[in-house]
Amino acid sequence: MNREEPDFALLVTVAARAVADGLLRAHSEAGFGWMKSQYGFVLRALGDDGLGLTELADRLGISKQATLQIVDEMEDRGVVRRRPDPDDRRAKLIEVTGKGERVRSTAMSASRAMERDLRRALGAQAVRDCREVLTRFAEQHGEADDARLGRARPVW
Repeated sequence: MNREEPDFALLVTVAARAVADGLLRAHSEAGFGWMKSQYGFVLRALGDDGLGLTELADRLGISKQATLQIVDEMEDRGVVRRRPDPDDRRAKLIEVTGKGERVRSTAMSASRAMERDLRRALGAQAVRDCREVLTRFAEQHGEADDARLGRARPVW
């Protein structure tokens, strides 16, 4: 194995970790030091309309029990709330609160800043090429729809 050139999977994993660390740093600076990466995946998965627990668990690719634990933590932090589902009296929808929107907005601003910094360092064409490669890779592996819809399954 050539130690000077990391394998592809390692590069993508290290880059994803750098992005996650950058988002957590931005959240901490914005007063959301309690933020966890898994909360970000939930906020993305919920979108603007909210979801039931089962659908949220399916989008995250984790068990309902694990999803419930995360949602309980997030509700305690005030970033999500449960409300009655208008289509099913027995069910609850989980939705993002105003505080959750501020957390999500902080992440989006940090993401744009990371891309802007990369553009300054490498140039606009390099960033466009990087986006194209990542988009095509996601398409090849059936993940492009989630990216287009602004959500991602966590890597945990």
